[in-house]
Amino acid sequence: MRSGKAVIAELGEKLVSMIATFRWLSEHSQSLPLVNRAMNELAKSYVIRFGLPKSNPYLSPTDYVYSKVSTFHELVSAVVQAGDQAMLDNLHSKAQVIIEVGSLLLTLVEGVQDARHEDFAIHIENDFSTWLNQPDFLTHFTAHLNTALDFLTSSIPASAVTTLDEQTQLPTPHSTIYEQCLQLAHFVLSQQSPAQRNDSEIISRFAMLGNQRDALELAEKYRDFTFLVVYCYNRLDKRQCEKALNRYKKEYENDNFYDFLYTWYQQKGMFNHLLAEPGKKASDFLAKRQELNWIRQVEEGQFTQAKITLKKMANNEKDEHKKLIELSLCKFAALCEEQENLPEIAELSEQISELHEKQRMKEMNREGSENIEIE
Repeated sequence: MRSGKAVIAELGEKLVSMIATFRWLSEHSQSLPLVNRAMNELAKSYVIRFGLPKSNPYLSPTDYVYSKVSTFHELVSAVVQAGDQAMLDNLHSKAQVIIEVGSLLLTLVEGVQDARHEDFAIHIENDFSTWLNQPDFLTHFTAHLNTALDFLTSSIPASAVTTLDEQTQLPTPHSTIYEQCLQLAHFVLSQQSPAQRNDSEIISRFAMLGNQRDALELAEKYRDFTFLVVYCYNRLDKRQCEKALNRYKKEYENDNFYDFLYTWYQQKGMFNHLLAEPGKKASDFLAKRQELNWIRQVEEGQFTQAKITLKKMANNEKDEHKKLIELSLCKFAALCEEQENLPEIAELSEQISELHEKQRMKEMNREGSENIEIE
């Protein structure tokens, strides 16, 4: 649900975008068959929905479409769908279709960006709902971007893909499409939420095309932490990886990069990396994860704290085997304290013995049941 302020800003941005795209159409109308076709189809649908304008029933399809400011965004879906259909029908070369559709989309985006730099612009905070970040609108940009990236992936030779970072010169249509893809990626990512941008398929696709540099720049700008961490561990040596991660920790300190990195370590089973992390942020993270925190406490010689942590874990544990392990480790930590608490150690020993006895009795009962079945 958009606010009244957002709707007013939307109308202003649409008006400036309409002017920009109208100028573009006027300059290139003879070479835009898909856009012209989409314009005609959209005008026909407007006649059905709104009727012919009584003041001037002889407007051209383009003029009629441009007379409807509030519904101007529908031109995007009309052009993208016309492009998809043209590629299915093989009416034009795929490269020509992709470039024409991409040019319209980028002209519209440039119009919005120009509008937002005007003195009269109404500024809406990034996390607010606007017409540009509506899923049913943004999906057309994403769909075309994927179509263009699919085309590049299927048509660029594998040898070129591996060397794109070395400024390999692509054929003219391909280089034009690639530049369009890069600009569209910036726009789409700028409109997505932080959760949508993380582990972004869009950014990964640029990396798969061989251009790690562009993918990395996108990931750094739009905070795709998954891509950044994976890049560090897969593409950099140990020293470079540590240096890059430390830079990201400082740069994205207010964006919860620390928590993301530590959670990633935990999910990937990289406990040695997690436990080796210095500082209060790592300690605070581990304090909420008792199953790991006791290891760090033992390594740091904090045996009393480790004993307390392990005792809490054992008290909350339902599985007797795990409980036995935790109590045994708890006793080990108690024995390592500077001042041994002998009554506490004796109590732990008794609990451990009771669990051993329970397990022994269960094993005997199980063996007895198996013997009866054999007989």
